[in-house]
Amino acid sequence: MRSIGLSSSSPGDPGVECPPDADDAALVGAVAEGDRNAFAALYDRHVPRVYGMALRIVRREAEAEAVVSDVFLSLWGQPQRFDPSRGPLRTYLIVLARSRALDRLRAGATRADHTEAAATDSGQSHADREKATRPDQQAMQLERSALVRAAVEQLDTKQRTPLELAYFEGLTHAEIADRLDEPLGTIKTRIRTAMSALRGVLRTLGGDRDGMP
Repeated sequence: MRSIGLSSSSPGDPGVECPPDADDAALVGAVAEGDRNAFAALYDRHVPRVYGMALRIVRREAEAEAVVSDVFLSLWGQPQRFDPSRGPLRTYLIVLARSRALDRLRAGATRADHTEAAATDSGQSHADREKATRPDQQAMQLERSALVRAAVEQLDTKQRTPLELAYFEGLTHAEIADRLDEPLGTIKTRIRTAMSALRGVLRTLGGDRDGMP
């Protein structure tokens, strides 16, 4: 999954190094002061779950990435909207991700309705529209799914398992570490290594790197 840009700090960025166990509420407070390192810490901590929730709803990697961008840009631009007295940040971000993902689904349905109405006005039948669009779309989706499945199957089990837990079940790195009974640092390393290996396998198989999370 591509970063939205603000998650990586450069030497000129404001902020100080954040301890890995820093409290979410404290980090949000630092974000309100413009601390990019605090934002990066929150992004790294919560992005797997946010992405997993979005992907389960929109079913497309590109759309899920757009939801992730919406959620974290909202956190960066309006951190005061998070009220720690109403619950943890994780819940706040998941609820926001669900809302943004559903908005995208509704927007997509509206566009589809407008397209169908325009086609009807032009005299094109529903069967003609299905014949013109669905085979190519289905073929592309099937080809892409087959490539991803083949690529994932070629990963080592130690790489594949945490990757699937992060990006398809929406678990955080800490939750994956607990479930697999492995050190947190080991899990992070395996996920990074798995993503790199998966991109390489997809290139070998003819897949499109841009579609990877």
